[in-house]
Amino acid sequence: MKLYYKPIVLGLAALALGSQVTSVTTVLADDVKTDVTTDQGANELAAKKAALKEKMGQVGETLKTLNGTTPATVALTGIIAYAPHTSLNDSASLTTVNAAETNFNDNLAKVSINNITMDANGKDVVLENVPLEDGKTTTIKNVPAELNLQKGESIQVKLDADGKPTVSIVKGHVMGQADDPKATPVVVPVKETTSKKVIEDPATTPETPDTPETKPEEPKKDDGKDTKPEDPKKDDEKETKPEEKPADEKTIVSHKTTFLALKPVTLYDIDGVSLGSRALGKNSAWLADKLMTLNGVKYLRVATNEWAKLSDGLEIESLNTTVTTKGSARLFTVDGEEVGSRQLAANSAWYTDRSAIINGEKMYRVSTSEWLPAANVK
Repeated sequence: MKLYYKPIVLGLAALALGSQVTSVTTVLADDVKTDVTTDQGANELAAKKAALKEKMGQVGETLKTLNGTTPATVALTGIIAYAPHTSLNDSASLTTVNAAETNFNDNLAKVSINNITMDANGKDVVLENVPLEDGKTTTIKNVPAELNLQKGESIQVKLDADGKPTVSIVKGHVMGQADDPKATPVVVPVKETTSKKVIEDPATTPETPDTPETKPEEPKKDDGKDTKPEDPKKDDEKETKPEEKPADEKTIVSHKTTFLALKPVTLYDIDGVSLGSRALGKNSAWLADKLMTLNGVKYLRVATNEWAKLSDGLEIESLNTTVTTKGSARLFTVDGEEVGSRQLAANSAWYTDRSAIINGEKMYRVSTSEWLPAANVK
């Protein structure tokens, strides 16, 4: 009965007092709190889910074409499969969607798709759509017939310390046969490799509304009416107007390049306002098509209305070539720090997949995290 005591007493008191019924009702109503989601928040959440669903769909189609798997591609497949029941279901919050998107993008940035041309007994044999991930081994599903594998053999591909793929024929266990303890993988020479991301995120050109021309106000004509002069005020009584904020200095030019994020990079809108949880994953590369200078700060556009500060990464040029050292050459990190005692031998050739300006100097990437100055290249 205690559960009903307070409402009954309040109700009887309200009936007895008559004029206080309204105030009692108000008190009871004020005790009820509701959680209302604004239209703006709901629209933002719906748009975020739609964009993530579309991106997952594109990646899912690409994953079906891959010749092998890596831990990251397995994780991506699982995220896509469970998304309708987790991050993309009707009750998922913005926090849940953002967390899922970050996890998805982090795994996406780890994988590259490669076409590897090998020299198999004097013939060029190509392994197509091979997913590769630093430090991980990919077992090939569809092996070209030209390799003439024997029963129990498989093809495995792994990135070496220099970021180059190593292709090996590995002898596995055959049912009913004893394993050969002396068996070692047979390395197949690699002639050429071309790489790309699982999905590109090309920037699209947004519609920029024309800035209306502002005309100076014309001075008012003298209508002949007498105007009284303003009473002079003492200096300390003069009204001071707040300083007006100067207009932003902004220039935007066409500038096609590739941006490499050196850390989780915050994204901004065209006015330089942070987009909150929107960010680029560390070591991920993004196509950009415009360069904006806003109040002296340079930004690159990596999506329709998403800009990254150039100072948070590097502009890189994709390559597929070999460079040869002039003499013994020191190596540097992507941050421009010298790599301890690591040096490359004189007159040695090294494969490079990209170049960048680091410390104001052009450098070539010759391994996952080591860069060779162009000044030391023939």
